[in-house]
Amino acid sequence: MSSPSDAENERPLQPPTRSKALWGCDFKSIQHDLGEKAPDVFASEVDEVECWTTPTDNHSAGLDYVEKHKLGDQDLELPSNRTQLAHDVFYIVPQVHSWDRLHVTKHTWQKLTARYNVFPYFSETVLAFGFRTEYANNTWDNFHSRATDLSGDVETCYTVRFFERNQRNTATSDPWSPRQTGIYHRLHAETQTSVWIFIKPTQRFKDALPEKLRALSQYDELRGLQYIFIHLMILAFSLHGWRDYIATQWTKIEEFEGKSFFSGAEEVKQNDYTLSFGDRQRLQRLRQKLIKAASMLDAAINLGQRIRSTLPIMTDKLEAEVTRSITVELDDFNAEVKYYKRGISELLQRSSEAANLLLSILEHRIGNLHLRSAIANESSQKASESAQRASAQSLNFMSGIAINDEMEHKLEEGISTNVRALTVVATLYLPASLLAGIWSSQLVSANSGNFAASREFWKYIVILIPMMAVTFAIVLGLQAVWTRRHDNHRKELEKKATDLGLPQSPLLDF
Repeated sequence: MSSPSDAENERPLQPPTRSKALWGCDFKSIQHDLGEKAPDVFASEVDEVECWTTPTDNHSAGLDYVEKHKLGDQDLELPSNRTQLAHDVFYIVPQVHSWDRLHVTKHTWQKLTARYNVFPYFSETVLAFGFRTEYANNTWDNFHSRATDLSGDVETCYTVRFFERNQRNTATSDPWSPRQTGIYHRLHAETQTSVWIFIKPTQRFKDALPEKLRALSQYDELRGLQYIFIHLMILAFSLHGWRDYIATQWTKIEEFEGKSFFSGAEEVKQNDYTLSFGDRQRLQRLRQKLIKAASMLDAAINLGQRIRSTLPIMTDKLEAEVTRSITVELDDFNAEVKYYKRGISELLQRSSEAANLLLSILEHRIGNLHLRSAIANESSQKASESAQRASAQSLNFMSGIAINDEMEHKLEEGISTNVRALTVVATLYLPASLLAGIWSSQLVSANSGNFAASREFWKYIVILIPMMAVTFAIVLGLQAVWTRRHDNHRKELEKKATDLGLPQSPLLDF
């Protein structure tokens, strides 16, 4: 394909003046937005657009009914007249990944849309594609249908959104991702041929489209009306996968419901579910996806109604049987979409109830935890107060014991003082008593100033010495008994102080 010149790249595409006056959109703003976002929407060098064409003779219905080739310069040349469009043309614009750029350059896209004078409403559809870093929240079908000029040609564009299985197989990832396909259709009133542009159609649709075109070509009464059934086919294929998608989300909701229904609220048991605030967050993310799915189904219902609204324009050209067939297909589509919408609504309701119940369980558990902590703190405080009271009582008891011991000690000191005094007095009088006893006996005589001892004085000495020994023995024995009793009493006090954890009183060391 030849490279564009700078002049061609910068030249804006202008619609026909008569049609431009009838448009309700801001053509310049749309073109400006597309120009600004072109680096993110279109590839810089890759052109992988496919061009499919049908034969001019409807009865040439062989196995290769649709001729396919890569888009070339000859496919972008402006037709000299409408009679050259004697067959249907399909342009397939690929996008390998949903968040990637379209595999078509800006220059090729401009030449393609200029060839068929595509109305600017389709540019709004194109802006929904291209490179991005996060999921888009746009779910509008962008349906527009306009008669472009006095020739009666009709242009229609819209976007279908659906869910498709992705390649993620991990346990934590979602196996479904939102997908979209952009559709542009131009019906040439004079030749009853159609030009289609599909942006990122599914592989399933691409595989089925040639067979559908070949089957429609077998009926002469449908010549020029095949586009109606292609629109119906697009609607039907957009519902593929919704049943499995809802079943997958149903399983996830049941998992959360199991946690919310059977998790212990009062206390966590050994085999209880592991419940955390992260479960509430994951459930909320699931709810956001379900809300988006509900919006996509609302858009599908609106799209079916808009396509149905175009039927009165062509009913005078259709046989009654064909009209009934189209009406039945649209009714089935509407009923199926509403069925899926009810399923999504039920999932949203159940997820809301599960979320409220999970939150209540978490709040209840936290409240019980705080209550148990408060009770434990109160019990600890009471135990501490009891220990303090016991300690105070023990201290008072020991203080009393110490005071009593001190009083006993002082009393004993007083008695000891008295005993010492008496002992001193007795000791002082002891020689005098001894002398008085000796002089008063017959053992000593003092006649005429001379002292004389009796012959039996030795007996006195013999008896006195043993008596003194016995007396000293008795004194020492009594002293030992009193000392042992005092030591035992002190040891008992020390043991009581040790049992109560009190320091030993210095009074015990007296």
